[in-house]
Amino acid sequence: MLPIILLFFVLIVLLLLFLLHGRAGDVKNGSESANFYVQAVKLIDSLQSGETAGVENILASIMEADSEKKEIYVIFGNVLREKGYIAEAIKVHKSVLHRPNLENKFKGWALSSLAEDFRLAGMLERAVRTYRDAFNLNPGDSGLLRRYAHLCKQVGDYEKLLSLMDVMAKGKILNEEKYRMEVAFIYNELGEQAAKEGEFSKAETNFRKALKLNAKVYPAYLNLAKLSVEKGDKIGLARKHLEELFRQVPDKAFLGMNLYLRISPGQFEELCHSLLNRNADDWRTRLHLSRYYIQQDRPDAAFPELIKAMQSMPHVLLVHQEIWKFLMQYPKKQEYLKEYAIQTDKIMVFNAPFMCVDCRYKSSEFLWKCPSCFGWNTFVESKI
Repeated sequence: MLPIILLFFVLIVLLLLFLLHGRAGDVKNGSESANFYVQAVKLIDSLQSGETAGVENILASIMEADSEKKEIYVIFGNVLREKGYIAEAIKVHKSVLHRPNLENKFKGWALSSLAEDFRLAGMLERAVRTYRDAFNLNPGDSGLLRRYAHLCKQVGDYEKLLSLMDVMAKGKILNEEKYRMEVAFIYNELGEQAAKEGEFSKAETNFRKALKLNAKVYPAYLNLAKLSVEKGDKIGLARKHLEELFRQVPDKAFLGMNLYLRISPGQFEELCHSLLNRNADDWRTRLHLSRYYIQQDRPDAAFPELIKAMQSMPHVLLVHQEIWKFLMQYPKKQEYLKEYAIQTDKIMVFNAPFMCVDCRYKSSEFLWKCPSCFGWNTFVESKI
């Protein structure tokens, strides 16, 4: 099925074509004009109903009825691309761009369509160049801006992405809250790039910029803490960054648990209990706490945390794996095995717990950047 955005795009363009066609109706043959309208209505009906099997044939008929309409070719190429015929879509869009005397706005539209062809074909460098040319011709096109920004995320061109965010904010394409969140994550990415290149001062500056824009950008806290640990003499500062993460974004606390245990083992148990006092269903904190107890050989304290974690999130395989390892480590504790059997009698269901709310990509691990749609902060934890 065609994406909703493309569907509305096609419908709007076709309506414009109807108006253009109506104005020229007095100089066209009546039957030819009627055929154009019939075929166009069939196309709209097919797209609205999701029956796209014959869309290419209908478009071909429209092109035969009015082959001079260059807009039809762009639509035709977009439909081909969405149905997987990317090489053919590239040919169609290139043929449109070879026509003389194209208006800048139309040429920008055709270039952005070609750029999307290149992107889906994996030709990312060509896609970037083509989107840049399209943007220069038509900087006010919101759809083009969003697709160009999406590509910049994909290829990691965060400097360019920052400038596109500014354009979208000025054009009211993004609201203030969305703008601040997006730009904050971009600064975090720039900080990670700088850290990989050994530019620690620049990395720290970018991480702090991210948090100044949005205090909920949790990876920036983690990155600042890791940076402090790497410097060797700032363990207290690293702990401060992690504690701020736990305070600001408690549902992401598990991301910093291992590092906190490493640098501040004496405060770890107290930290876990404070988080559980805020959210008793925080199963990941219970897993970390149970591991801590097991390391101290305190099975009677560890097992209740494992059972409570399973009760909070029974379908997650990781919880059961932790319990299995615990039972193998303490085989003589038959009462634990009995309790586990009672609990699992009603809830033995497994599933990938995390899902991207934008593209529905599923993952068994938490990710702050979706590998499918490249969105930031789009994963939620589902419970069956």
